[in-house]
Amino acid sequence: MFTLVFWLIAPWIFRVLMHASDEVTQEGLPYLQVVLLSTPVVFLSITATQIFQSLGDTAKPMWLMIVALVITAFVDYALMLGRLGFPSIGVRGAGAAIIASRGVFCAAAIWILFSKRFDSFIVRSHGTPWMDWPLFRRVTAIGLPTAFEGVLFPVVYMLLTRYTTAHGTAEVAALRVGHTLEGLTFSVRSGWASRCVRWWGKTWAPATSSGRRAPRGSGSR
Repeated sequence: MFTLVFWLIAPWIFRVLMHASDEVTQEGLPYLQVVLLSTPVVFLSITATQIFQSLGDTAKPMWLMIVALVITAFVDYALMLGRLGFPSIGVRGAGAAIIASRGVFCAAAIWILFSKRFDSFIVRSHGTPWMDWPLFRRVTAIGLPTAFEGVLFPVVYMLLTRYTTAHGTAEVAALRVGHTLEGLTFSVRSGWASRCVRWWGKTWAPATSSGRRAPRGSGSR
């Protein structure tokens, strides 16, 4: 659904929201549309990563992401610049690199989770081939606030970029570098948080779901 919506409003984002020039729109719009095609595999790869983390295995998604980044760099180099016998398709090549790397990540993660070598993950049937609506509502109630929280940053980033473009391209590049450096600390925090979330779920959730009080001081410790 979101892929379709953003595909349709992508020109409006460039021309109205971002006030992008025709040159920027001509280059950026095809890239965005190609990236939108990768939404399903990105969704599945993120879900697989969360499954690994919930089981306490953070090493496998790390190695899969390293492989994905190598694929991204290779495809970027080959398709953006037209090297190694590949055609040069510019920024579309960057979008294709995302689809290729995330697709490999997703396929490998699903294969590992459903293989007999990964005994910690057991697939159980809910007894029906159709949508489990009670479970869907529970997942939606948890997912929507988290999704909204995640959407806030890119929306603010777009508005900030629109303001920064009035000062020049050097300022936009500096803003991007600053956000990339900020992402380093964000990644460290996310790594520790993923482990804390699993610990919290093991100590807090069983107590609250059974009607018992959670351990005292569990949050502070």
